[in-house]
Amino acid sequence: MRRTMTSFDELENPHETESAHREELKFKARERAVKSLAL
Repeated sequence: MRRTMTSFDELENPHETESAHREELKFKARERAVKSLAL
């Protein structure tokens, strides 16, 4: 479950926010690769 972050939370944890964004991009890229191989 994803919680909505306020701008204060984002300013308080910029490294955590950036890391979460990178992980989300990696996940999406992997899902695209798996999906393309499954076809």
